[in-house]
Amino acid sequence: MTLSKLLRLIGLPEEAAEGVLKAAERGMEGMEPLIAALTDPLHAERAERELEERLRGEKWGVLACLLLAAARAHEEYVRLGIPEKVYEDTMGCFTRFVKEHRALMGEWAFDRGWWAWRATALRLFRIGTLEYELLSGEKRALSLHIPSDASLDLKACRSSHEAARTFFAAYFPAYARAPVVCSSWLLHPALKELLGEESNIVRFQSLFDIVRVDEDDISYRAFVFRRTDGDIADYPENTTLQRRLKEHLLRGGHMGSALGIWKETE
Repeated sequence: MTLSKLLRLIGLPEEAAEGVLKAAERGMEGMEPLIAALTDPLHAERAERELEERLRGEKWGVLACLLLAAARAHEEYVRLGIPEKVYEDTMGCFTRFVKEHRALMGEWAFDRGWWAWRATALRLFRIGTLEYELLSGEKRALSLHIPSDASLDLKACRSSHEAARTFFAAYFPAYARAPVVCSSWLLHPALKELLGEESNIVRFQSLFDIVRVDEDDISYRAFVFRRTDGDIADYPENTTLQRRLKEHLLRGGHMGSALGIWKETE
């Protein structure tokens, strides 16, 4: 997989694609060992941190290195026999992150390297509407992530889960029966009261046993309001969720995140 082909495959916005190609053309002197390390799950996180330090001030440098690693990771996908659709959908995270940055900050840029190395190191896969991250350690688990463009339709989520079980049994059998865990603002109990039983978000919550609630997590602000600071009274009210959550917060209500475990009997 060449870099140019990958950029076309994932539909990276033109300005970002031009910046990435120019950064790559400049040679990325000394970056080759770090680019190679981005495909290694044992070293990818550290390599990404070092890239951030060494390429500080180079707008598209880190993204260029990550995409070069993503193009290289295609060889491992082929070796394992993983479908091309999974590769395309997984690496589409780079396009999504660039677009999210523009929506939040008003300019094309990339600031999610601290997260995206999971894709280049084959630790994260998008299966249908949802993403699944391999968690190693004392007890293996699959960490479920909800992309910003995901459908929370119950049928789509269940279909993703079923496909993920088949996928991991085939390509990462050690994770075939690993529990699926999710930590997200979408699982916070306050949403049930705010949105009602017919909401897709509340139906999504029904797929999980909630085991912990974090009232201090404010990550929901970026996802719901596209704001991370400022006075809540000034936050937008363009959607039903924005209006109801803003009113809830102004009344002194709580909002945060929660940790859930997928109910395998569903």
